[in-house]
Amino acid sequence: MHVRAITATCAVLLLAAGCSRPIEGPAFRTDSLRADFGHLWEGETRHHVFRLESAGTEPIAVEQRLDACGCTSVEWYEVEPDGSRAVYERGAPIEPGNALEVELTFDSRGRSGEFEKAVSLYGEFQSGKIELVLAAQIDPVLVLDGLEGGAPPMEAALSLQQQALSGSADAAAGRALDLGTTRPGVRASVRADLTSRAGPLVLHVGNELPQGLHATIAPVDPDADGRSEHFRLELVLGEEATSGYRIGDLELASDRLDGNGEPLRSWIRVTARVAPLVEPLQPNLDLGTVASGVRTARATGFRLESPAVVVPGRPMIEVRAALETSEGEVDVSDWFSAVWSADGGAPTLSLWADALPPGRSGPFEGVAIVHLGLDEQEEVEVRFTGTATGLDASGARVGADGG
Repeated sequence: MHVRAITATCAVLLLAAGCSRPIEGPAFRTDSLRADFGHLWEGETRHHVFRLESAGTEPIAVEQRLDACGCTSVEWYEVEPDGSRAVYERGAPIEPGNALEVELTFDSRGRSGEFEKAVSLYGEFQSGKIELVLAAQIDPVLVLDGLEGGAPPMEAALSLQQQALSGSADAAAGRALDLGTTRPGVRASVRADLTSRAGPLVLHVGNELPQGLHATIAPVDPDADGRSEHFRLELVLGEEATSGYRIGDLELASDRLDGNGEPLRSWIRVTARVAPLVEPLQPNLDLGTVASGVRTARATGFRLESPAVVVPGRPMIEVRAALETSEGEVDVSDWFSAVWSADGGAPTLSLWADALPPGRSGPFEGVAIVHLGLDEQEEVEVRFTGTATGLDASGARVGADGG
């Protein structure tokens, strides 16, 4: 529903705090557009409800809502005078006497310093939008002071940047430990010095980490109650860790309570990688556009962890693939084949898109699974993608599209 701009004399930008008489036309009245939570320790959550009363002589609607950030969850309701509530449907008219309640839960994890963000409401308002502002001063509970071991500095910096860009709040806050890349059966470790900004604490590891990772934390020069402002954290990737990536958040919980009565916590992003014995140089093969009746091939070599690794000369290979059509995914595994070769050097996998049938079009993706039969590594995967055109080599359509 479209609503016209407000013309009330006691409303400013659709707000009429302290104005009790009805406002001509559609209008909102509210006491405040700002929730200032004051000082928070990073990781604390706060809840706030903004109440916007439909105080005009006509209904009013909100056509769009833009939330503040990933740190805020938002729910909104239309509330009637008797207190009954229903989830608000965007664009629905809010009758005079009813109210729009916008419930916000703010999570300060990964934030620091002065914080101010707004949830924006859009409609045919006089100002174009209404901004519900959240503000706080956020300080970290723990900071990293020094590191020993782990990934080389450049590798660790790139890993931190990639994880921050992928949305990790802990990496964005600069708290991350990267053990780098190791081999199966080889132990790796990193040690970090931590300082509490919240005064003396007792800290303990509050969660389980991915397989093979172990963490211990110890106070430095603790007082008689075991509290300290300085800690030594050790993160270890054990010899039992199997190949693959380890990515997770290490939770450090304290004996001090936050404003919600919950233990103050801090989180550190941890990453490690155990390189497999056999690893494809190109883990993803792009077959491009594939015409019907035309055989197309791509290949990748493999890196062996050491010359001592012996791969069977003719391992079993399983190829799975699916074509995306308007009716859903179709199994097209029989369109493809793969051949393993290890003659005179490093192994090579050749993947073939055999003569695709005419008239079958759409994007496809699949995986070739090489069963190595090694005790330390049972299999290695090579994924592939492409698009079947459904046309022959000359570009002529020769069948029904989509299969």
